[in-house]
Amino acid sequence: RPHAFPLKTRLAAMELARLRQWSFRLALITICCVAISTPWQWGSGFGTSTASLIFTIWALTLSLATALLLTLQPRGAVLFAVASKFVLAVVIVLLWSFRNAAGDVNRGGPYAEDTDVPCAILAAVECVLWLLCCLQTDRILIERASVLGNTFGWIRTKNMLRTIWYFEALMAPIAAVFVLGFLIPRGSQLDRILHSIGVFGGIAFALAHTSICVAALPLFHVPVRSLRSAARSSWGRELCEERPALILVAHKQFVALVVSMCCELGQCLGTVMLGVGKQGVFGFHPLVILFFFVALDSLANIILVLAVSGALVPISPQGDALFEADRQRSEKQKCRAAAYQACADKQWQETVEALAHRGFTLGKLLDFYKQLPRVMPHFSPDIHTTNDVVRQAIIPQSADQKCALSVKMMGGKKLRPQNMVTHNWSNLFRDLVAAIVADALHESTFSLIAYLLDSDMAALERMLGSKALETSYWVCAFSVNQHQSICASNPTQAVDPKTGVEHSVCACGADVYFNTTPPLRSDGASILCQMNKFDDMMAFLSATDPEFAQVIAIDRGFGLFNRAWCVAELAAADNMGMRQHLKLASRGALREAESARHLRDLDVATMQASRPEDVKEILAKIPDVSAFNNHLQELLFGDQGLFDRCRHFDVLEQAAEVGKLALFADTIHKCSRSIDDSPP
Repeated sequence: RPHAFPLKTRLAAMELARLRQWSFRLALITICCVAISTPWQWGSGFGTSTASLIFTIWALTLSLATALLLTLQPRGAVLFAVASKFVLAVVIVLLWSFRNAAGDVNRGGPYAEDTDVPCAILAAVECVLWLLCCLQTDRILIERASVLGNTFGWIRTKNMLRTIWYFEALMAPIAAVFVLGFLIPRGSQLDRILHSIGVFGGIAFALAHTSICVAALPLFHVPVRSLRSAARSSWGRELCEERPALILVAHKQFVALVVSMCCELGQCLGTVMLGVGKQGVFGFHPLVILFFFVALDSLANIILVLAVSGALVPISPQGDALFEADRQRSEKQKCRAAAYQACADKQWQETVEALAHRGFTLGKLLDFYKQLPRVMPHFSPDIHTTNDVVRQAIIPQSADQKCALSVKMMGGKKLRPQNMVTHNWSNLFRDLVAAIVADALHESTFSLIAYLLDSDMAALERMLGSKALETSYWVCAFSVNQHQSICASNPTQAVDPKTGVEHSVCACGADVYFNTTPPLRSDGASILCQMNKFDDMMAFLSATDPEFAQVIAIDRGFGLFNRAWCVAELAAADNMGMRQHLKLASRGALREAESARHLRDLDVATMQASRPEDVKEILAKIPDVSAFNNHLQELLFGDQGLFDRCRHFDVLEQAAEVGKLALFADTIHKCSRSIDDSPP
């Protein structure tokens, strides 16, 4: 989600245009350097010499690295990895141009018959840069593999990969001792000692480098296998059609890893043969075999970095516009925060702040959902709404303490939420929970998550991990004290949709406070009522936490946009400069929303609320209803509006996305095998 980037990251991304300009110049300089440093004999043996073949491979590596810097705009660790390969390729192309001209693959190396100082310096730099590039490539691979490991619950594999990388990093300086042999007299005792140490470190480094690919291969194979199996079913084909880019990414990652692993095995073979003094194979010296596979490995590693990092997936053409829109939102938030003033009425402000500290963690919400069938035995995820759960589970569960259920869930501990959830009480409760889980997983749709909530909660919790389970939320159903608002009455005589029995009322006897219940503020608003303080609470949390965000859980029928409180919260969050994350059932629902006529004709004056007085209070705060309606349309459907941002969703952590998609596919495939072959 481009709009979810930290501001520093967004500003850094804008500097890449300047880098691309310099890349053009650097490419021209490289070509000139190669031409100048290559003697005239360069072309004479091009078709036959081994040095020419290795030179050609490195020239391809240089060309690929240059092209990537110019066109794909890599970011962060990927940018560093590609830039390092570019510098390494420049150095080695210069070195091998000399070796190719002389027809000597050892020129400048420890096995050369005579010392060539320029080539020796280039060879020493090459060795150090190559070690650093391998470490960087493996680090990127391990980071992506770790995400997959967390998703699949393969913690031992993830930890093993990290351990191998630490060992590889430890061997790198030992292998670098080999470099000193390039610069000291040949045949001396010190030369032999340094050579032995360097070869030992080089063998250990090459084995560790290869082991990382071998150990990571099963992790990258799981998505390919799972998605291939899923594609045989109707729901699997639907899944593949909805996210074709991710399916392609899974295959690219696996193929790139296999190619890289084969090159590293050859490189490892050459290193071992060189260390034990073998004469080589097919008439080639071990050093030639090593140089050949090092060149191939470097070329394969660039492709591998691109595949596992997601840089091969095109960036949305509206990416810069989204960055700019988010910058403006951030500036708006800073201005609103600077202008924020607490209410002069101390008791009113105390109620606002008490309400603002009733967050709960996602882990506690999932615990509640798992216990729901025990509290509400007839609970049916496909039927019961949030209103049903509030009446038959949330209110009864908190009746003993006459408090908001979030207080009881957190053991009385106050917790500031990181996110506020705007939702419709007529939405399925399961879908509300799924939308919140989708936010924690950085997913924009929740239909697959809704399926896993009822079929494999354990798999879903593994996907989330401990950090995501600690993400905190504020949901009115849990965070408002229902015993001071609705528990004592059922004015609409709502019934349970499954049993047909009217919802019972609570006999807790707690004092109830509505919009005009005394004590009153000077403007006639109830001081102790909680339902009339949502705007104040949002303003307080946004002003004191710039990362406070709004999660918009849209029901499958888009009824949220006909609820006055929900629309008021959308507009208030936008006015405060809060981040807003839209959660829809599926990408198909997004297309349906954009073509829905009733969403294009939204009018706040015709919207509904549970209590008529709420509608009157909301309308009283809107000086110009027509202007508000126009602003609402712009907020939803305008350029960089909520639906537009959701449509241009860019996958940043594609390893995580591919892993989650594979786990969804694998889990649903196992569950549906025993039931039927229908989509969730």
